[in-house]
Amino acid sequence: MTTQEILLMKCRFYSKEIWGKEYKGTLTFIENDPCLGYFGIFANWKKTIEIDVRVLKHKYMVDTVILHELCHWWCYINKLGWDDEDKDFLKECKKVGDKIVYTEYKRFVPTKKVRQIVNKFERSLRCQEVSWTQAVFVPDV
Repeated sequence: MTTQEILLMKCRFYSKEIWGKEYKGTLTFIENDPCLGYFGIFANWKKTIEIDVRVLKHKYMVDTVILHELCHWWCYINKLGWDDEDKDFLKECKKVGDKIVYTEYKRFVPTKKVRQIVNKFERSLRCQEVSWTQAVFVPDV
């Protein structure tokens, strides 16, 4: 299983777990300019979540970025305010445990809610007989 396949599995698991609806979009990797200050994008025009390769080495950070981008997706498909400053979006971020203050990835600390949903995903992997070693993020991009 590739890193991309595992992260897409996470997108689908997290969206179904949180909102009861599976994410049907795609997931790709980008190499972002660190000066831009973001680690992921929900590209609504492409129906894809783009993840910056810098976060792949940080287990909980990649999950937080995925959850953050899924909040954009959820708000967008439900015709709610989905920009970073919109109240609807911020409400969804709070629901999933995203504090939106991870501008420096070296100091990133996940919230309890993020750790809980990651642990739930990891337990589901064991139930599906997918070894956790397959899900360790050694970037293959």
